[in-house]
Amino acid sequence: MIYKYERVSKRKQSIGGREMILDKLGIAFNKAYTDKISGKGIDRPALNKLKLDVNEGDIIYCESISRLGRNLDNLGVTCDHF
Repeated sequence: MIYKYERVSKRKQSIGGREMILDKLGIAFNKAYTDKISGKGIDRPALNKLKLDVNEGDIIYCESISRLGRNLDNLGVTCDHF
């Protein structure tokens, strides 16, 4: 399975720019997950759902590593759940 994860920091922000970057890759994503929430914490609804759905060997695309975590510690905690 190939997944796409996108996040913007605020509800009012458009996901369009991030979506466009990933869509230019020409990949047929099986499923997309989108959060409109600050990356400050690791409790993000779509990311939590992705963590439950992903299996070994699956691929996750994200427009920027900063969308998964705000700093190295936060990113490490997030990635430990996969």
